[in-house]
Amino acid sequence: MIAPDIPFDEASRLLLLSSLRILDSAPEEEFDRITRVARQAMNVQTALVSLIDTDRQWFKSKIGLEACETPRDISFCGHAILSDELFVIGDAQQDPRFFDNPLVTQAPFIRFYAGYPIKSLEGVRLGTLCVFDSRPRHLTSSEAAMLKDLGALVEREFAHRETATIAMQSHAKGLEQVLESRTDLDVTFEQAATGLAWVALDGTWMRVNQPLCDFLGYTNQELMALTFQDITYPDDLRIDLQSLEDLLAGLIDHYTLEKRYVRKDGQVVWAKLTVSLRHHADGTPQHFISVVEDIQRRKASESALKNLRDTLEQRVGERTAALQQANQSLSIAVNQQLEAQAQLRRSEALHRSVLETAADAFISIDAHGLIIEWNRKAEQIFGWSRAEVLGQLIEETLIPPTYRQRHTRGLVNFLQTGQAVVLDRVLQLPARRRDGVDVPVEMTISHVSVDGQVRFNAFLRDVSARQEAEAAVRRSQQELRTITDSLPVLVAEIDTDGVYRFANATWHRWYGVEPGSLIGLKFGEAPPLQHSPQLQQYLRRLHENPYATLEVQTLQEDGEHWEHYDAVPRPNADGKVGGYYVMVQDITARKELEHSLSRQAMEDALTGLSNRRGFEQHWHRATERAKRVGKECALLYLDLDGFKGVNDTHGHDVGDAVLIAFAARLTQCIRQSDIPARLGGDEFVVVLEFLSQGMADAENVARKIIDAMREPLMAYDQALTLSTSIGIASFQSCGQDARMCVNMADEALYTAKRAGKNRYASAPIVNP
Repeated sequence: MIAPDIPFDEASRLLLLSSLRILDSAPEEEFDRITRVARQAMNVQTALVSLIDTDRQWFKSKIGLEACETPRDISFCGHAILSDELFVIGDAQQDPRFFDNPLVTQAPFIRFYAGYPIKSLEGVRLGTLCVFDSRPRHLTSSEAAMLKDLGALVEREFAHRETATIAMQSHAKGLEQVLESRTDLDVTFEQAATGLAWVALDGTWMRVNQPLCDFLGYTNQELMALTFQDITYPDDLRIDLQSLEDLLAGLIDHYTLEKRYVRKDGQVVWAKLTVSLRHHADGTPQHFISVVEDIQRRKASESALKNLRDTLEQRVGERTAALQQANQSLSIAVNQQLEAQAQLRRSEALHRSVLETAADAFISIDAHGLIIEWNRKAEQIFGWSRAEVLGQLIEETLIPPTYRQRHTRGLVNFLQTGQAVVLDRVLQLPARRRDGVDVPVEMTISHVSVDGQVRFNAFLRDVSARQEAEAAVRRSQQELRTITDSLPVLVAEIDTDGVYRFANATWHRWYGVEPGSLIGLKFGEAPPLQHSPQLQQYLRRLHENPYATLEVQTLQEDGEHWEHYDAVPRPNADGKVGGYYVMVQDITARKELEHSLSRQAMEDALTGLSNRRGFEQHWHRATERAKRVGKECALLYLDLDGFKGVNDTHGHDVGDAVLIAFAARLTQCIRQSDIPARLGGDEFVVVLEFLSQGMADAENVARKIIDAMREPLMAYDQALTLSTSIGIASFQSCGQDARMCVNMADEALYTAKRAGKNRYASAPIVNP
């Protein structure tokens, strides 16, 4: 066995893999759907999404394999990531690198392997989308193209996560101090799009903003009466409390985790929580500062190939209540006035610090449209430094020309009426960068009056990456639709009630039904309607066995077809079955082949009559019926007199023609219910059933056959006259012994031949 080499960029590769936080994560439908399609489409034993770690390969998605990981030094995928090309092993037993590999010599007994290297945005190879089978095989060009296409979908999923990781790293600066400013601080706290809170050391809420109340479904008063422990999902409470202990012990200065809360209506929702600790002047803990970001949509998403749609929102701090002390009395002491001024300076510095480290751009303008505040994120997004834009008109720097007149009218209207439709709403508009390029931004605008002066504050977020990601999801969904529409099988998704949620284009090709018209119908209400009861019964079976199968015969426009139903359960976020993916294959050709093989096994190839095996089956059934109904049955045992001479004189071709002609004449002499058969050579038998006169009826048939043979048989334009000798035995006369009856009929045949041929002889009655 040859272990895989270490890539030249191993250190940076492992660092990137670790930063994605995907190793040892839970299965995700986005990846499992791709591996299911790969396994089904390529008809292989196993399909995997494999990630190459330091000393192991770990499977993010696995279909057809129980193990979650294997050592790296025996992995096929470790070899696959050494190149950008598709890595294919047709027969591992014949390859010097793998013939003695434990994965080849032991379970899963890999013979065939094909792996597509999964690359990051920078081209770093993280792992593979691979398929393997215990049978050697050749990978066709169309299969190779399909594996590459499916691998590109996996790369796209990783690209979304890598983009999200970069975004999260840029948002990862935690809150360092408590906001102490007055008007601007209140606006910042209340207008933030993210939930913010001060939390006492015992877990009670000291102050919460409206977005947090909206997220948790409580009013401000209801929430303030609870602790964060009351609304934390029980399974997530331990790690949250442990992190708080580490924070209080000084082991960390802040922490971030993803946890679940229980809303007032009982719904469990996901949030990203960032917590830091504020201290008193003497260094003792004062209270916690929490930023709660709603990530429910990202966590709950079940649709195909959906990447991170909700980026992390701005995290800003909470305000202090102590600043109002400075204005309560004009008679306070000078020292108190100085302290109040010092507090104000610290508050302003903290406000400036929070705005400078905010994840979103913050811009403030006065009533004339002049920019009076511009934070560091605004510099990064729009390219203007703070010094360059302060005092400049916002319409000349940030607003595209097509929106400037609208902006001016709105500003004038607000100053005259105090009303504006854009205030306190989430808006999506283009904003112009310094280089003249317009970027899509999501913004919220609020206004405040300070000493009679109006100012407008806006938080702006560049959503171009999110829009690109959403477009990528739509493209991925379309690509998946294209793949399923191209499969030669019916593909559908139904919920647990049997209601169609998805159907591919094959429904139209098979039944002339538009896939969209199936949505909302129940399983059994759509074609094939003639099997509606069977399909409804199949749905009930799926509740007991989600992998149950079904075979039915249906009528389509081009005739009757056999269909095979397979189902794969679709789990919900809670792990329970939420529906099924149903695939229907046309197995008509297989059924026809089985029928043809069965018929060939029972039929004589030369004459078309039943062969010896077919005779034995018919004779067994006839004797069993005779026992049940008490009706006589008999057996005629025949051969052609002088047939050997025909073969010797005229050859075997003529002999075969004589046998075919004799079989046809024999069939004409008996009833349709009687069964003629050729045992071999010129030996024939006829099974006679339901003989009301017993042996008399059988002897009448024998005489009819002998008389019919007086007419010559035609073989290759030659008229040949042959006779036949017949032995007769009845089932009742042989003591209802089927095997004895055959032997007695054979002996009676030779009795007839010894008596001069061209006649019949009946077997004697056997005493029981």
